Amino acid sequence: MARKLPPGYFFILWVIATLAGFVLPVYASLDLPLFDLRHCMFHGSLLLGLLQWLVLRQNLRPAVWWIPVTAIGGFICLWLGYVLSTMMLSAAFLPLSLRVGIGFAVSGALMGCGQFFVLRKYRRARWLIAVTALTASLSLSQFLLIQVLNSPLFFDNVSIPSGSEWLWAAIVGGALAGIVQGAGLLWVLQQEQQKAIA
Repeated sequence: MARKLPPGYFFILWVIATLAGFVLPVYASLDLPLFDLRHCMFHGSLLLGLLQWLVLRQNLRPAVWWIPVTAIGGFICLWLGYVLSTMMLSAAFLPLSLRVGIGFAVSGALMGCGQFFVLRKYRRARWLIAVTALTASLSLSQFLLIQVLNSPLFFDNVSIPSGSEWLWAAIVGGALAGIVQGAGLLWVLQQEQQKAIA
């Protein structure tokens, strides 16, 4: 088994991998027709799972299931989160960011269930459900809000305009996702290491 990454390196690599997993698919989707976004969502989720696995495998070798769980869970999280967030828009008594965030939190919790399954041998792994829900709520809602609020006519275009806020939204969303999920995952993994030392 490879030597485990020190916590600081693990966290930095996790943030970089997550950021790249958000930004690269979005960059590749510029000028694509909007109806092709479902392919971008799946391939982006697959890339995110692969990049995160490259970091995670340094600390947990049998984590190969992280790739399909993140690919399928990410696609469902994006699609279901968008649907639920759209439904929540009618709740005018709540702030817009909260309405959008609730939809992504619910879908993120579903993705967290899959990630919990991968890391279920860790005692605190069940917390990944809440961490992933929070990650999705913060990062994906910001991703959507930055894009829609800065380019209100975004969905009226036939393709994703290259000059849109799409890329900036991916950078902010990816950084938030990497920081929140990385901190939660590090907490789960470190707790097990401390127990093994004691």
